[in-house]
Amino acid sequence: FEKKLARRGLVRHPGETPRQFAGRAGEHFPAIADEIRNIEAELECNLYASGEISPSRLSALRKSIRGLRVPRSRAYPG
Repeated sequence: FEKKLARRGLVRHPGETPRQFAGRAGEHFPAIADEIRNIEAELECNLYASGEISPSRLSALRKSIRGLRVPRSRAYPG
């Protein structure tokens, strides 16, 4: 997820949480903000789940990230 957004000019800041990064990404790419929020929510569930992550949830997350079409970015100062 981070690599995909970085290729379009948006890099996660040191210490920035996944939620903060997703919020900034949604502001930067408003056309896909809902998709970004959904991916972040699923990522958070997988990162902080108690117990084992189900392979189907992990697979669904990967599929969502692969399917995310990030528009070309303008220069972004933030």
